[in-house]
Order: sequence, then structure tokens, then C-alpha cells
Amino acid sequence: MTFGARRVPFLGRAAVLWEMRQAIGLLSLSALLSCSNGLAPSNDLSGTWASNFSVPGSRIDLNLEQADRNISGTGSFAFEAGRVGTLTVTGSYDRPRVALVLHYDFGLNLTYSGTVGVPWQMRGTLADSLGHEYPLTFTRR
Repeated sequence: MTFGARRVPFLGRAAVLWEMRQAIGLLSLSALLSCSNGLAPSNDLSGTWASNFSVPGSRIDLNLEQADRNISGTGSFAFEAGRVGTLTVTGSYDRPRVALVLHYDFGLNLTYSGTVGVPWQMRGTLADSLGHEYPLTFTRR
């Protein structure tokens, strides 16, 4: 049997097949990695994001749209044993940093500053105008 420019004896065919499988595997892996890196921060934050509160009954859900670096959107919220309502979102995304202002329907404005480390998660802090900060993570849904 001839493989490329070299002659392969009968017993060496398994080795040649192994080499071919390795080459095909490396080419496949290279093609996959060249398309995109699934662990890199996302270029686009458009979509639905949900908060990960440790307090039962509390939540913030965001529906974001991104145009260039500008973020806008809407959302809903619930406070533990309290108010439920809607909010609007404005902000910016300079990969990997995200800065959002959450405008609640009853007049409260909170700022969210964080980073996107992986495409499905934003980690940061939610702050009020008095300087109180609360760690908060959002997960893409």
C-alpha cells in the first residue's frame, strides 16, 4: 500500500490510520476554535438575562438590546414580600465591562457595574444613590 510518497507495509497500516485520525482530529479542532471561542466574553448582550438573588422571592429579569456599544431594554422585578413592577434599562458595553442604569417604575434608579467573563454571565454590583452596593450576577436565559 502506498500512502503519500512512502510505502507502508501491511503491519504498519494501523499506525498510518492512527496518524490520519490524529490529523483529522487536529484539523477539526482547529476549525472549531477558529469559528469562535465559547469561553470568551460575548460581543453582544442582546437577549434575556435573569438575576441570581440569594433572597427568596426577589428577582430582576432584563430583556436587553445592543446597538454598537449602547444597551437599552426593559425588564421586570420583584422584591421579597414587596413591590413587583417593571423597569427600563440604559447603558453601555465596552467588552468586557458593562454599565447599566435600571430605571424602576416607581422612580428609583440603580446602577449596575460589572464584567462579562463568559458569554452567559454578567458579574457585578448593583448600587443606589447613597453608595450602598450589592453583589449581583445575571445569567443569560
